[in-house]
Amino acid sequence: MKKILAFSLVLAVLIGLFPTALAEGNTAEGMTAHGAELCAYVGEGNLLRAVGEREPLVQERVRAVVYASDTALVYEVADEFCVDTDREGVLTALDVAADVPQPTAIASVSIGSVWSKEDGLVFYAPHDNPSALMQYDPALGTSEPACNAGAPITRLRLSADGLLVATESAERLYIPVLHSLADPIYPAQRATVEVGDRFEALLDASGVLSTRLRGNAQTNTVAQGVTAMAVEGPIVYFLQAIDGQTHLMAHNITSGAGASDMCAFGEPMLNELAVGDGFIFAVGESFVVYRYALLTGECEPFTMLNKAEVYQPVLKAFDGLLLIYDAAREVDQNFVKAFEVGAPASQEDGIVQPDLDAAAPESAPAPEEDAEEPENDGSGIEDEPADFEDPVDKKEREAREKAAREAVRKAREEAAKKEAPEYATLSNGSRGEAVVRLQQRLKELGYLSGSVDGVYGKSTQRAVTYLQGDMGYTETGTAGVKFQQAVFGGKAPYYETYIALRKGDEGVRVRDLQTRLRALYYTAASAGGHYRENTVAAVKRFQKQMGYKQTGNITVSQLKKLGSKSCASCHIYFTLSKGDSAPVVKALNQRLKKLGYFDGSVTSNYGKSTVEAVKRFQAQYGIMATGECEPNLQTMIYDKNARHYDDPSPYEPQPKPKPGPSGQVITDAQLKVVKNWVGKFYGKSMNAKKAVGKVQDRLIDLNYMYETDRTLVYDKNTKGAILAFQNAAMPGEKHTGIAGPNTLKLLFQ
Repeated sequence: MKKILAFSLVLAVLIGLFPTALAEGNTAEGMTAHGAELCAYVGEGNLLRAVGEREPLVQERVRAVVYASDTALVYEVADEFCVDTDREGVLTALDVAADVPQPTAIASVSIGSVWSKEDGLVFYAPHDNPSALMQYDPALGTSEPACNAGAPITRLRLSADGLLVATESAERLYIPVLHSLADPIYPAQRATVEVGDRFEALLDASGVLSTRLRGNAQTNTVAQGVTAMAVEGPIVYFLQAIDGQTHLMAHNITSGAGASDMCAFGEPMLNELAVGDGFIFAVGESFVVYRYALLTGECEPFTMLNKAEVYQPVLKAFDGLLLIYDAAREVDQNFVKAFEVGAPASQEDGIVQPDLDAAAPESAPAPEEDAEEPENDGSGIEDEPADFEDPVDKKEREAREKAAREAVRKAREEAAKKEAPEYATLSNGSRGEAVVRLQQRLKELGYLSGSVDGVYGKSTQRAVTYLQGDMGYTETGTAGVKFQQAVFGGKAPYYETYIALRKGDEGVRVRDLQTRLRALYYTAASAGGHYRENTVAAVKRFQKQMGYKQTGNITVSQLKKLGSKSCASCHIYFTLSKGDSAPVVKALNQRLKKLGYFDGSVTSNYGKSTVEAVKRFQAQYGIMATGECEPNLQTMIYDKNARHYDDPSPYEPQPKPKPGPSGQVITDAQLKVVKNWVGKFYGKSMNAKKAVGKVQDRLIDLNYMYETDRTLVYDKNTKGAILAFQNAAMPGEKHTGIAGPNTLKLLFQ
């Protein structure tokens, strides 16, 4: 049932005391940044602060927080040398993992920098070269050019399709793979844009709210008369004027259904909305901030802002905090106050619980007709005014009010405890209402794609495992009590198909990455869920083949490419040896089987059969038979002209007469090259037979020919021996078995 917040006539009096217009388009974007372990925000004094820490991270006034991780922060501070201090600042990095973190200036910038999660990069336009789009890698601490916009960049912003780069003449989409700009899928509009989960919400100046899916140029109109919006995961929350009241609405982009009405407010609302940590916050024209709980559907006044402190409030719900900023102040002096989002509305620290029935001054009583004027006793001191309050009485009154507020707080806490559901551990095989409730929450967050049937099966276990990994819990697949409390308490994230991974990570997402790398022949290592050296090497092979920078850490866009059906299998060979077990080994065994070297059934294991097959192939080519398959050997095995096991080998005595001079297999001109080079090497003139004999003697010494093959004729055996020598001495090149100067030089060195 829709909830209506009723207010008395007294509140209407209060509304007239405050301004109602806010600066259009102001949001708290850029004031906060989430990391894996570190969450940073612009706090008291506009200093950079971490959630839960008393002392600021740096003693600099911060304009915006661009990026945060467990080891690094990127933010903007004011540039004291800039004339236009409202627009220019210094992009700065901070290594929070260092014993004594020291800020490092990256560049002076004229427009706001942008963190792209998909690319794992911070994009910015330097003040001294505003036409250049630069990218900063927080993981490596390096900057490099992304592309040139051809004109000074006026704005950077994220869209559902990626980074948009605007100049005075156009707004274009940045294509990371090509390092260039292209026309956007959806043309630039004069609208406020919020990017959600694979979509974006657009609110134009006329109050029309629409959504657009990634890669789609068409929009879907959601509602009209909208004054503010906020996006979280796949849901757009917005304020809409309906029949003279302001309603809080919600539209789930994945459900396909219309918007749902969550509650209605009893006063006009300012154009400000914030969502996070399981709550939605809005502010009325009376400057009362309202808190709507997504879990319970309860909406209540949370605090009343002090007009002396804030003129144009901007709200940001962030990691357990409600942050208040003032859009009317300077950018680097705009922080006002922070509150705990889940704290009781009557808390003392800065929050005033509005008593709406007593908020306005009482009306003065009408004077009686015969009332006498107060007399003056002639002392020169007038009687005390009627509203004078003795200090002692005032102190006692304030103590009573404080005690009353404390009693209300405790009563609310007790009521919340009674209403809170009791959780029990759920695991594979569990059934009942508790499982239904968990499945509904998993489905809402996007982790569960199956049906809500009340049966804790494999799909539910898989969803719980993924959510545990994303929330930092041990991935057991079992939903414990504390885990469920966090999930239902608003701490759970919305599902993201791809999350950037790096060395040191572990869990089900790493295991998925390893499984995909194995399937496409990039590694033979097992999928153990630990991002270590073998995974780093496999990712580098993938990055090299795709033309990416070989970091060993994989970004969201790279994961998308790896997971696509069009992603090619690995054509970069790496050493395979006994004990390996992977699809790439199975492919090797199949090739050796086709060439006649492998006996038995083909499997994915590099066992005894594979070792023997590799040794046979090595012997066929006169290579030391180790049984290990190095990259050069794999090149020979997969060559379309590779010898079959039944083909005669030039390295074994053949039961046939030695060929005479008529057995020569090279041209006379090629033979002349051999004769001249060998004669010059020995420093004396010699005929072709002697020269070929010297070449055959050398091949016999190096075990590429037998004594019985010494015919003094450049025959088929000699050509085969030279080819084997060329493959061993000059790997990676295409050879013919004809001895030229380079081959002879290596043969006789």
